[in-house]
Amino acid sequence: MRTSVLREYLPGNRPVRARLLLRVRSTWLNADLIKSISCLSPESMIFSYLMEKNKKNTALGYLNHLSLMDDLKNYASPKSKLTTLIKSGEIIRIKRDLYLPGNESDYSVMTLANVIFGPSYISFETALSYYNLIPEKVHSVMSATYKKNKARIFKTPIGHFIYKYINPLVYPYGMTRMVEDDFVFLIANREKALCDSLSKIPGMASIQQLEALLFEDLRIEKRSLLSMDVNFISLMAPLYKKKTISLLDQYLKKRT
Repeated sequence: MRTSVLREYLPGNRPVRARLLLRVRSTWLNADLIKSISCLSPESMIFSYLMEKNKKNTALGYLNHLSLMDDLKNYASPKSKLTTLIKSGEIIRIKRDLYLPGNESDYSVMTLANVIFGPSYISFETALSYYNLIPEKVHSVMSATYKKNKARIFKTPIGHFIYKYINPLVYPYGMTRMVEDDFVFLIANREKALCDSLSKIPGMASIQQLEALLFEDLRIEKRSLLSMDVNFISLMAPLYKKKTISLLDQYLKKRT
């Protein structure tokens, strides 16, 4: 799926909301959807688009309660039939109002992570593993969100989805849209994923401790670290207000 976001800006990089449109596969979305998303940021707009796709039960293959009730309306008790389908595995319940067909293999856990709880983007060790910055395979899908100052965990039949709170000041920066096998999802860039991860690690007081964490605990290769965008991390460091991020900024400035 190729999605293009067309924006025209006023001075100060403020988007003209009435001219903000989404186009998917050269087909303009309906006016109601454009109206509903025109006041959102591009990141929130992608999330709204994903939810709209879910509601309409289109190409993403996700189902909601309303569409299922409509499909089962000829049964004496559609709700009881749905319960039976879930127990038999013919329908997989991901969370309230989000389901998958039991025989459906064409789905993306990355896209699901954006849909299950949001606004959010994939980050932390999941993103670090995605970019091959750490050698370990991460089994849970970890995402960043600015909603509620606590972690949220969704345990589903297809895996665990973890959402960690980050400061709203840093949330809008450093996320990118990826498309894989027609599935679109938001994920932190390499620098943002590392900053998000380090921001959750307390007690870091020196460059030496930081080096041990990066190269021994996380096992990030030095050349991969030194190839990161120092300017982006310098921009983020004062917004995180975390000692670990400040140390990372200092470390990179001295070595690049």
